[in-house]
Amino acid sequence: MIADREPYCQELRGGRLERAASKGTKLLLSDSLFDPTVLMRGPYSNLDRRAQPVPQFQVFIYKIGPRKKKWTYDTVARGVHKLPINTSTFESPVVSCLNIAGSMLQAAAILGAKKIYTIGIEMKWPKKGSSHFYGDGASVGAYPQDGSINNILGAMKEIKRIFKKDDIQVINLSPDKTSPFASVFGANSPDGMMKKYANVQPFNRDALKNVAPSCINFEDLVVPPATAICMEADAIVENQ
Repeated sequence: MIADREPYCQELRGGRLERAASKGTKLLLSDSLFDPTVLMRGPYSNLDRRAQPVPQFQVFIYKIGPRKKKWTYDTVARGVHKLPINTSTFESPVVSCLNIAGSMLQAAAILGAKKIYTIGIEMKWPKKGSSHFYGDGASVGAYPQDGSINNILGAMKEIKRIFKKDDIQVINLSPDKTSPFASVFGANSPDGMMKKYANVQPFNRDALKNVAPSCINFEDLVVPPATAICMEADAIVENQ
């Protein structure tokens, strides 16, 4: 699953996405990667922040939305409205939650996850330190967690409430108990999980040096039927 343009570009240039698709891995991508009406923060000169071409190999695309709504994240945070969290179908959009983590948690729930481990999500960083695993600060669109953080946390609390009803557990593998994300989902040591998955292929920072793909018109985007994802997931479960 990828929902942010910059790591998408890096993984695409490095060839890992195409290799994964050729081996039968199901790649689940946000439509915001390809939609030029979705404006990303960060320097416009950074081509990785702009709308990207759709890859020539098979991917499945989920939608971020809804585009039209009667509520705002401020009214959700104040308890005036409930956030329409989606845990059931890719035929409907998942709510952005003003943070990539929110939409991806919903996507994981739709795919059937009952225990979701998160790592690297804290929603804070040192002023002179790294804000993302793929780059630093304002150059990758990071912005101060000021007035928006309460609205983001309001959305995360709604996710936690809905997940509890659906018996879905989120386990935060960050030891920082003072982070905004931990205020909703708690904090845990990642040591055990890192030992279990220590053979995961490391991130290739050299991909940053390559030229980003050119942009295309959003009208060219072909969205595969969302039901195909569910059919693939059902087949995997049946084979197990």
